[in-house]
Amino acid sequence: MCLPTRGQHVYDEYWKPIQDQLDAKAMEQLMYLVLVLREGGEAQYNAVYRGHQQLLLALSGDERRIESYVRDLHCRARHLKQILFPPEDFPFAGRLRFLKEWQASTAYPLVMRLLELREDDYIGDEEVGEALAYVESFLVRRLIAGVATGNLNRIFQRLAVQLGAEEEVPHAVRVALSPARLYWPSDEQLREEIRSRAFYWQGRTVQQKLILRRIEESLGSKERVDLADKRITIEHVLPQSMTTDWLGELSHEGDDADLLHRQLVHTLGNLTLSGYNSELSNNSFAAKRKQLGQSGLVMNQEIAACERWGKAEILARADRLADRAIAIWPGPEESGRGSATSRDWTLLHSALAVLPAATWTSYSDLAELIGSHPVPVGVHLASVPVLNAHRVLSRSGQVSENFRWTDPDEDRDVHEVLRTEGISFDGAGRASADQHITAREIAELLGLPIAADLAESEAADDGSLSPETLTSREQRFLRQLNEASGPQAAGAVQRLLEHWRSRGGDLQYGTSASASCAPVIKVGGQSLYAIRFYAKSAEIPFGLLRKRKPFDDPALREELRQRLNDAPGVDIPVAKLELYPPIKNTQLANVAVSDVVVAALDWFMAMVTASDEHAGDAP
Repeated sequence: MCLPTRGQHVYDEYWKPIQDQLDAKAMEQLMYLVLVLREGGEAQYNAVYRGHQQLLLALSGDERRIESYVRDLHCRARHLKQILFPPEDFPFAGRLRFLKEWQASTAYPLVMRLLELREDDYIGDEEVGEALAYVESFLVRRLIAGVATGNLNRIFQRLAVQLGAEEEVPHAVRVALSPARLYWPSDEQLREEIRSRAFYWQGRTVQQKLILRRIEESLGSKERVDLADKRITIEHVLPQSMTTDWLGELSHEGDDADLLHRQLVHTLGNLTLSGYNSELSNNSFAAKRKQLGQSGLVMNQEIAACERWGKAEILARADRLADRAIAIWPGPEESGRGSATSRDWTLLHSALAVLPAATWTSYSDLAELIGSHPVPVGVHLASVPVLNAHRVLSRSGQVSENFRWTDPDEDRDVHEVLRTEGISFDGAGRASADQHITAREIAELLGLPIAADLAESEAADDGSLSPETLTSREQRFLRQLNEASGPQAAGAVQRLLEHWRSRGGDLQYGTSASASCAPVIKVGGQSLYAIRFYAKSAEIPFGLLRKRKPFDDPALREELRQRLNDAPGVDIPVAKLELYPPIKNTQLANVAVSDVVVAALDWFMAMVTASDEHAGDAP
């Protein structure tokens, strides 16, 4: 409408090629990126149409300037396509592919600016590659250190607008990302984070796998790791669930095995990539060592070269991985950076802020979540006012002997405060285990990407598996169930599963090292389940059900909770209506409990079936 005489030419020359290159989603992304490069942090994704409308109104009446506007769109569309589908002849294509797989769309304004500078011959391929290496390092090092990602958008928007052609561009990018307040970890800080932080809780699974893949490639691996292959998963060498063999392995030097397990199990030094996660399972290191030694991955062969796997070996591997990481991902510019960054406690504060009333968590859970140790967590909470800090108890559910309110004028009894909020204590002063919020449940409440990945991976459909694979997973589940819960509880679980199958339901066996089984009903191409059995306990997946019809209705989830609470000794608090509360398998050995659970599952099947039938009747 703004091009009465040049409209057809501009459409044929510029606009039609844009539509041919990009789909609707990418077109929308293009228009947003253009606004960012014009307006910086003022651009808003939900105001793209209005933003471009204002641009065109300002140009109305001048066809030459409007044609220039569309020509710029055409050029930037080509750049966006290069970002989304990196050409093989680009020397820095690998960097672009990494950012795409990382899902680093927040960095695209800066990448777009770099490609513009390259096209205008201000910088060459080598400079683009170096600048992208700093961007990649900034993202990777921050993830390893557990730095919150909420401010990435503005960081890259601001840098994209400020970056000038007259600068030494790679150096300018590095300096702009280096201030201490942006938390780009130095080499020393990165080394410490790799040794101590729970890497398994940081970022999305695909990002964790990308980091491990980059490290593996640096080792000269000849075996390509295909991230699209769902069989490639992250393996805990020291397993998440302890066994007698592993207790002996960790206490070899007289150490506290339980404490060491909590400190080391999720750290990068204990993690690797494997296509045989279920086969490795919770096996002893001797059994895992044989399997890992047959892997084509160099990092697995290095683990297999160890005689045993304990604290010394995990920390030694962490140091080797840190050396690799420092070589792969260059650190910030140290000169003029300011004081060294202290620990970022943002995630800890956010975790306590979302903790519901009538629930508690432990210093150990918080330490696992943020990649720390319970002691510094306790010290921080004792010295800094933090919302809901009084809801942090010892692992056994007792108020710490050293607990003090940070406000010196506060004289309330913390036990009475917790009771008023709905926490129940037994005669020994231990808070109810049913009201305990675990590290994983906090991750779910915070909406951390890894929580969603874990939930979705557990809900994966086993329909494509061969009968032999299903039989293997079933046997593994039953073996772990018997070992952990005893024959009576195992028999009760098996009878419940047999009842479910007799009603026409299916069973879904998990793929992770901690074997699991869920009685599922398949509707609309997806599997729904109301309970998932593990070796020691059964988990009620309210957190997953709230995203699935018909249980996206809170009233139905509440009814399921109440039905399960009819069982003697089962008391799922309402605060866990969006989480994953457990029921001990040993409780199912009580016929009164198992009967209630069977009835609840029958009701669950009826609700899902009725909902599916109603959906089929919809016009």
